[in-house]
Amino acid sequence: MVGNSDAHLAGQLGTPHTVVFAEELGVEAVLAGLKAGRSWIAGSAAVDVAFAAASGDRVVGVGERLDSGGEPIEVRLRVSGVPFGVVSLHTERGTVLRERLPADGEGTVRWRTAAREGGFVRAEVRHPDRRMAALTNPVILA
Repeated sequence: MVGNSDAHLAGQLGTPHTVVFAEELGVEAVLAGLKAGRSWIAGSAAVDVAFAAASGDRVVGVGERLDSGGEPIEVRLRVSGVPFGVVSLHTERGTVLRERLPADGEGTVRWRTAAREGGFVRAEVRHPDRRMAALTNPVILA
């Protein structure tokens, strides 16, 4: 998933934009991060998310695969920069969690699941008027 701007007016450039997890800052590493799905879309530079799934001592992030070995999985999403925003987690079953952020726009949500309950989980963060603030690629659950 990638997001970009089609800027026609001052102030539009960079909204939205793609955040890529790469081994280093370079063309090859950024392209490898994109190909691996290690990216998420931010509606602006003010928005930040940290999305991970953990099982036992294993922790993975956006675009990665978590082999839980049948153990419970905890999904965590930390958000900042979206006052009164709405955070939601989604699997192939649809929306599995929805929570509102406080006035300062910062918060962490947690959701417990098991791989048998779904093959992936992804996150969305929306502003109070429903505009997208952030959208992640999935974490694959196995």
